[in-house]
Amino acid sequence: MRVFVTGASGLCGNALIPQLLAEGHTVIALARSDKSAEALRAKGVTEIARGATTDLDVLKQAASQSDAAIHLAFDHDLAFKEGGYVAACDQDRAAISAICDGLLLHSDGEHDTTIKTFVCASALLAGTGADETCGKIRNPQLPRYMSEELTHAYKAKGLRTIAV
Repeated sequence: MRVFVTGASGLCGNALIPQLLAEGHTVIALARSDKSAEALRAKGVTEIARGATTDLDVLKQAASQSDAAIHLAFDHDLAFKEGGYVAACDQDRAAISAICDGLLLHSDGEHDTTIKTFVCASALLAGTGADETCGKIRNPQLPRYMSEELTHAYKAKGLRTIAV
Protein backbone atom coordinates (compact mmCIF):
# COMPACT_ATOMS: atom_id res chain seq x y z
CA MET A 1 0.00 0.00 0.00
CA ARG A 2 1.17 3.54 -0.74
CA VAL A 3 0.80 5.72 2.36
CA PHE A 4 1.22 9.50 2.43
CA VAL A 5 2.36 10.76 5.85
CA THR A 6 2.50 14.35 7.11
CA GLY A 7 4.55 14.95 10.24
CA ALA A 8 6.71 12.01 9.20
CA SER A 9 9.85 13.40 10.86
CA GLY A 10 8.05 14.44 14.04
CA LEU A 11 7.54 12.59 17.31
CA CYS A 12 4.73 10.28 16.12
CA GLY A 13 6.08 10.01 12.59
CA ASN A 14 9.46 8.79 13.84
CA ALA A 15 7.66 5.89 15.53
CA LEU A 16 5.25 5.20 12.67
CA ILE A 17 7.53 5.31 9.61
CA PRO A 18 9.68 2.28 10.55
CA GLN A 19 6.53 0.27 11.26
CA LEU A 20 4.97 1.11 7.90
CA LEU A 21 8.18 0.25 6.06
CA ALA A 22 8.61 -3.01 8.01
CA GLU A 23 5.10 -4.03 6.92
CA GLY A 24 6.11 -3.48 3.29
CA HIS A 25 4.24 -0.24 2.65
CA THR A 26 5.62 2.45 0.38
CA VAL A 27 5.75 5.73 2.28
CA ILE A 28 5.41 9.14 0.67
CA ALA A 29 6.59 11.52 3.40
CA LEU A 30 6.01 15.25 3.58
CA ALA A 31 9.26 17.05 4.45
CA ARG A 32 9.63 20.80 5.03
CA SER A 33 13.44 20.85 4.96
CA ASP A 34 16.45 19.13 3.41
CA LYS A 35 17.42 17.94 6.90
CA SER A 36 14.04 16.26 7.40
CA ALA A 37 14.13 14.74 3.91
CA GLU A 38 17.61 13.31 4.55
CA ALA A 39 16.54 11.86 7.91
CA LEU A 40 13.52 10.23 6.29
CA ARG A 41 15.64 8.77 3.48
CA ALA A 42 18.01 7.38 6.10
CA LYS A 43 15.02 5.53 7.62
CA GLY A 44 14.25 4.00 4.22
CA VAL A 45 11.64 6.39 2.83
CA THR A 46 12.13 6.56 -0.94
CA GLU A 47 9.47 9.13 -1.85
CA ILE A 48 9.57 12.63 -0.42
CA ALA A 49 6.96 15.32 -1.05
CA ARG A 50 8.72 18.62 -0.37
CA GLY A 51 6.59 21.24 1.29
CA ALA A 52 4.65 22.22 4.37
CA THR A 53 1.09 21.64 5.42
CA THR A 54 0.29 25.05 3.94
CA ASP A 55 1.34 23.83 0.47
CA LEU A 56 -2.10 22.54 -0.39
CA ASP A 57 -1.28 21.55 -3.98
CA VAL A 58 1.64 19.43 -2.73
CA LEU A 59 -0.63 17.71 -0.20
CA LYS A 60 -3.35 17.03 -2.76
CA GLN A 61 -0.89 15.70 -5.33
CA ALA A 62 0.87 13.37 -2.89
CA ALA A 63 -2.45 12.10 -1.55
CA SER A 64 -3.76 11.46 -5.06
CA GLN A 65 -0.84 9.04 -5.57
CA SER A 66 -1.63 7.17 -2.33
CA ASP A 67 -3.94 4.46 -1.08
CA ALA A 68 -4.06 5.99 2.39
CA ALA A 69 -2.90 9.10 4.21
CA ILE A 70 -1.94 9.65 7.83
CA HIS A 71 -1.99 13.29 8.93
CA LEU A 72 0.23 13.75 11.98
CA ALA A 73 1.45 17.31 11.35
CA PHE A 74 0.23 20.40 13.20
CA ASP A 75 1.89 23.81 13.22
CA HIS A 76 2.78 24.05 16.89
CA ASP A 77 5.08 27.02 16.20
CA LEU A 78 2.07 29.02 15.03
CA ALA A 79 -0.30 27.55 17.62
CA PHE A 80 1.78 28.70 20.57
CA LYS A 81 2.15 32.28 19.37
CA GLU A 82 -0.17 34.88 20.83
CA GLY A 83 -3.50 34.39 19.06
CA GLY A 84 -2.08 31.68 16.82
CA TYR A 85 -4.02 28.63 17.97
CA VAL A 86 -7.15 29.40 15.97
CA ALA A 87 -5.03 30.15 12.87
CA ALA A 88 -3.14 26.87 13.29
CA CYS A 89 -6.46 25.00 13.52
CA ASP A 90 -7.74 26.78 10.39
CA GLN A 91 -4.52 25.79 8.62
CA ASP A 92 -4.96 22.18 9.81
CA ARG A 93 -8.47 21.97 8.35
CA ALA A 94 -7.23 23.33 5.01
CA ALA A 95 -4.57 20.61 4.98
CA ILE A 96 -7.14 17.94 5.84
CA SER A 97 -9.36 19.08 2.97
CA ALA A 98 -6.47 19.05 0.49
CA ILE A 99 -5.35 15.57 1.56
CA CYS A 100 -8.85 14.10 1.53
CA ASP A 101 -9.69 15.70 -1.80
CA GLY A 102 -6.47 14.24 -3.18
CA LEU A 103 -7.30 10.77 -1.89
CA LEU A 104 -10.59 10.95 -3.76
CA LEU A 105 -8.74 11.46 -7.06
CA HIS A 106 -6.69 9.15 -9.23
CA SER A 107 -3.27 10.60 -9.96
CA ASP A 108 -4.66 11.43 -13.44
CA GLY A 109 -7.26 13.75 -11.86
CA GLU A 110 -10.29 11.49 -12.31
CA HIS A 111 -12.53 10.52 -9.38
CA ASP A 112 -11.29 7.33 -7.72
CA THR A 113 -13.92 4.74 -6.85
CA THR A 114 -11.70 2.61 -4.61
CA ILE A 115 -12.14 3.09 -0.87
CA LYS A 116 -9.11 4.84 0.56
CA THR A 117 -8.28 5.57 4.18
CA PHE A 118 -7.55 8.85 5.94
CA VAL A 119 -6.22 8.86 9.51
CA CYS A 120 -6.03 12.17 11.35
CA ALA A 121 -4.26 12.76 14.64
CA SER A 122 -6.65 15.31 16.08
CA ALA A 123 -4.64 15.45 19.32
CA LEU A 124 -6.89 17.09 21.87
CA LEU A 125 -10.42 16.41 22.89
CA ALA A 126 -12.07 18.94 25.12
CA GLY A 127 -14.96 17.17 26.74
CA THR A 128 -17.63 17.88 29.28
CA GLY A 129 -17.29 14.65 31.25
CA ALA A 130 -15.01 11.94 32.55
CA ASP A 131 -14.63 9.69 29.50
CA GLU A 132 -14.94 9.40 25.72
CA THR A 133 -18.74 9.15 25.86
CA CYS A 134 -19.12 12.72 27.11
CA GLY A 135 -20.12 15.61 24.91
CA LYS A 136 -17.48 17.74 23.20
CA ILE A 137 -16.89 21.36 24.04
CA ARG A 138 -17.50 23.35 20.88
CA ASN A 139 -15.63 26.56 21.56
CA PRO A 140 -14.55 28.75 18.61
CA GLN A 141 -11.44 29.70 20.59
CA LEU A 142 -10.52 25.98 20.89
CA PRO A 143 -11.46 24.79 17.40
CA ARG A 144 -9.35 21.63 17.19
CA TYR A 145 -12.53 19.55 17.44
CA MET A 146 -13.42 20.89 13.99
CA SER A 147 -10.53 18.92 12.44
CA GLU A 148 -12.07 15.70 13.75
CA GLU A 149 -15.51 16.68 12.47
CA LEU A 150 -14.09 17.57 9.05
CA THR A 151 -12.25 14.25 8.93
CA HIS A 152 -15.46 12.33 9.56
CA ALA A 153 -17.40 14.46 7.05
CA TYR A 154 -15.32 12.82 4.31
CA LYS A 155 -17.00 9.47 5.06
CA ALA A 156 -20.02 10.70 3.11
CA LYS A 157 -17.72 11.38 0.14
CA GLY A 158 -16.36 7.84 0.11
CA LEU A 159 -13.31 7.77 2.38
CA ARG A 160 -12.72 5.48 5.31
CA THR A 161 -11.84 7.98 8.04
CA ILE A 162 -10.27 7.60 11.45
CA ALA A 163 -9.56 10.38 13.95
CA VAL A 164 -7.29 9.55 16.85
